[in-house]
Amino acid sequence: MSNLKDLQERKNELVVEVRTLGKEFNENDKRWKDQEQENRWNTVNNDLTEVEKQIEEARSASEVEDRLNALDEMERESQRERSGQVRPGSEDRSASFGSDRNIGDSGPLAGYDDEQTRALAFSGWLRSGREQPTEEESAAMERAGINARNREIAVPPPSSQFTRGLQTIYRTTSDRFRQRELSEFAEKRDVGVSAGAGLIPTQLLSSLEIEMLAFGGMLQVSDILRTSGGGAVDWPTADDTGNTGALLAEATTIGSSVDPTFSKLTLDAYKYSSKPILVSYEILQDAIVNLPNVIGSMLGERLGRIANTHLTTGTGTGQPNGFVTASSAGVTAASATAFTEEELIDLVHSVDPAYRSAPGVRFMLNDAVLAYIRKFQDSQGQFLWQPGMRMGEPDMVYGYGYTINQDMSSTFTTGQRLVAFGDFSKYKVRMAGPTRLRRLDERYADTDQVAFIAFMRMDGDLATTSAIKTLDLA
Repeated sequence: MSNLKDLQERKNELVVEVRTLGKEFNENDKRWKDQEQENRWNTVNNDLTEVEKQIEEARSASEVEDRLNALDEMERESQRERSGQVRPGSEDRSASFGSDRNIGDSGPLAGYDDEQTRALAFSGWLRSGREQPTEEESAAMERAGINARNREIAVPPPSSQFTRGLQTIYRTTSDRFRQRELSEFAEKRDVGVSAGAGLIPTQLLSSLEIEMLAFGGMLQVSDILRTSGGGAVDWPTADDTGNTGALLAEATTIGSSVDPTFSKLTLDAYKYSSKPILVSYEILQDAIVNLPNVIGSMLGERLGRIANTHLTTGTGTGQPNGFVTASSAGVTAASATAFTEEELIDLVHSVDPAYRSAPGVRFMLNDAVLAYIRKFQDSQGQFLWQPGMRMGEPDMVYGYGYTINQDMSSTFTTGQRLVAFGDFSKYKVRMAGPTRLRRLDERYADTDQVAFIAFMRMDGDLATTSAIKTLDLA
């Protein structure tokens, strides 16, 4: 593979040629001079696309190598510590996060642990646009390496393990006990703050993640892929369900090969914003609330709502391909205004048994449609909806869990997709890079407020369309 520098130089050459050809095209009344010039335009653009792809691959390889080198250095440092040696240049580590001792024994941060220092640094940054940070906040920002004049910071995502833990709670715990389980989990588990994000309090990260998952349901049950960059990601898929083995007689050949159907799912990184979050000067000045927790919750709510909408009903053009758009009907009801318990059973069996036994299998529906189903009874007068029988156990429909998604239709009319069933782990969500938080100091100064706005990049699509089916009205 060519090195990154050579690839970038090649890209620059191609960009210059593309611009030259484009200029000649415009100067010639937006027409090509001849076929040769048009062919050259196509060739150069194809080469540019290929070089950009190679650059992305080279960067990914470089990130992996850097990560391995960092792990090697961590292991060497651990070995030095076990042997009583000290890493050169790090004899005094009292000012680094993660130490077992309190820092600043006689300074403004005396008695503060790492988490409290992160919260102070973040609160100081939040207030720096309109209010002078306190002595403790200034010291915390200095220690965290953040400049109060910087109006943007990156909020890194929690670890994948932390996210999967939250998803498990949503899938396996009833509504009555979920909030308690989430709070206990967030308090006991490390959210995985990266070394480059020492100023971000873990309470902000956990509240941001919890609120994003809480709104809608899709992020609770989907398979989430986190990437550092925003280039297109190809997710390979294969369908071999139509092929079987063969019975062979003794001393016979194996016959011709039968290949599976290979394909790929391309996930982009569409940009979303929270819209401005306005905070009054009084709140910033008096610090009467836990600012990191409040900001994290507000960001999570807003981003979680728009994410759920597009992951559910997105068109796939300029936005994620929502699972309702990507999936196909498993059952079409006989009526245009209702469906029966028998048709709900048919929906379950329209999904291949291999997916019905998967950990991610469940129903997904609007709360109004759940209320409709809860009134169904079998021939013995037993309700199809069954509450969890043990403390914390989730409620069931036909023995399967369900997830409420208010972005699904609740309108009983022709063509509406009211219920979905299947393995929702086959829906892939790509989260690109960190959430970026910006502080707008001047825009709302006339109302004596400071605005905060967050940006994230995301995409989603259904990798296996046969894994999720819907119940449609006629």
